[in-house]
Amino acid sequence: MIYKKEDIDKLIENLDIVEVVGEYVELKKSGQNYKGRCPFHKEKTPSFVVNPEKNIFKCFGCGEAGNALSFYEKINNLEFIEAVEELAKKKNAPLTPIRGDYKKAIQTNKKKYQLLEDAADYFMNNIFEEKNKKALIYLKDRGLSEEFIKNYKLGYAVNDWNALSDYMYKKGYTEKELIDVALIKVGEKGNYDTFRDRIMFPIHSNNGNIIAFGGRILDNNKNIAKYLNSPETVLFQKSDNLYGILKKGSIIRKRGFSLLMEGYMDVLTAHKYGFDNAIASLGTSFTEGQAKLLQKYTKNIVLCYDMDSAGRKATERTANILKKYEFNVKVLELSGVKDPDDYLRKFGKEKFIESLKKSKEIFDYLYFNYSLDINLSEIIEKKNLIKRFKDFFNNLSELEFGLYAEKLAINIGLDKKLIELELKPKIKPKFNNYKKNRIEIKSSLQKDKLEYETIRLIIKNKKYYKEFGMIEIKDELYQKILLLIENNEKENIFEKINQNDLFDKKEKRELIDLIYSVDEIENEEDFFEELKFSWNRRNKEAKEKELKNKLLDENLSLEEKKNILYERYELIKKLKN
Repeated sequence: MIYKKEDIDKLIENLDIVEVVGEYVELKKSGQNYKGRCPFHKEKTPSFVVNPEKNIFKCFGCGEAGNALSFYEKINNLEFIEAVEELAKKKNAPLTPIRGDYKKAIQTNKKKYQLLEDAADYFMNNIFEEKNKKALIYLKDRGLSEEFIKNYKLGYAVNDWNALSDYMYKKGYTEKELIDVALIKVGEKGNYDTFRDRIMFPIHSNNGNIIAFGGRILDNNKNIAKYLNSPETVLFQKSDNLYGILKKGSIIRKRGFSLLMEGYMDVLTAHKYGFDNAIASLGTSFTEGQAKLLQKYTKNIVLCYDMDSAGRKATERTANILKKYEFNVKVLELSGVKDPDDYLRKFGKEKFIESLKKSKEIFDYLYFNYSLDINLSEIIEKKNLIKRFKDFFNNLSELEFGLYAEKLAINIGLDKKLIELELKPKIKPKFNNYKKNRIEIKSSLQKDKLEYETIRLIIKNKKYYKEFGMIEIKDELYQKILLLIENNEKENIFEKINQNDLFDKKEKRELIDLIYSVDEIENEEDFFEELKFSWNRRNKEAKEKELKNKLLDENLSLEEKKNILYERYELIKKLKN
């Protein structure tokens, strides 16, 4: 929603910054100012200063600064307009909207949130019924009390095709409303409940609203997915949310770090034992969207993934994403168990704390694992070890690149310059520090690189063709490829390319290069998330340019110009984040 600038300015002017900040920070008078410990980074000596005369704050430790509104926005992880609305409500300050359909949109979302709350209550009530005691026994066997189950609204979806939907219809919700939040699915023989015979875990947004569910089967049936998450909806984007964030992230800020785990039970057991800064990535590979969300609360992460081969690979992938965003990363290694859930239930809180204190810095963890089967007395083996570090070094800032290169050189007894010679040509600019998309717009051949990478992924796995259905591909050759895939969706695309007269000799040569390059894509899901992020960014940039051009129209009224300016301002702010 957009409000009159005058109303927002008046709100900011009338806010008492000492009062606003004082709700979150213990402030003490210091001359004309107030001082306290910064809530945005961990510190022992107070360096956070509030100036009531100028109505501003500044931390001389981390550099964070602003007014009462920007403080409230950051501390509560809110969008600008959300912060304005909450503070205006608290202070009974008037806000005049200048866009008409906003209230309707807000009411629609409120109803969706309420629907999901009602569904969570239904699932939770199910678990305490005698006929569903197997679900309650499962959670109690994992060490969770009835009080804990109620606090976290854990529940049970009964083994019935329409039990939830029948209940929700009686409460007045419509079929469309249930479909919109993915609680029911549309089938050829009729609609049916998305979740059946599963333990239910409500998934919350970082603002505390239930936006989706995760479900776990009770029996280890290999023919059914062990975990099932809600499909994406207007409220829920899996790659941009995390499980377990409490109180809008304030707990993670207070602790100064977060424990990143794999599963729901890992997080719940950690919370039960007092580690309420534990979170998980919803069963998917960790994404850049999740890294961006996490950096709002802390830059310090301890990876607590499973100890099996898949968990170790996930640790490497996640660490690389986190380092790209300049996180400080450590790795928790637990012996004799599969995961943190098992460890805490078997050995308890104190042993877990001891293990946490022994967490390895990410470089040390990688070096230990990469060098296990390496004979460092042989030159070839040293070269192989350096190559294993390439992905890690590709995601470092210039400073960290130099520091880690020096450490690696010392460890294997080589000159630092030789390490840099091998690794530095591949180093990429930090995403946070440059304005272009991480996937570059143009290649040296003047091909659109984003289109090129998208086509590569679609050729490797045709399922992504539908995922990219709404994007606009301008390259003629790539348009032909998509047309071929659309018309031969169930057939071997490689054979069709060779047989088809749609392509001339030059195009076929280019296609051959494309086909051979697809094997370089190691993790399809991560690659897809990166492409999706880049397409979303490109679309926002195009929209911003469109709005900029609209402002050149001399026939616009003052009110229309204001609307466009505010819309463009919100868009630019999102692009900068």
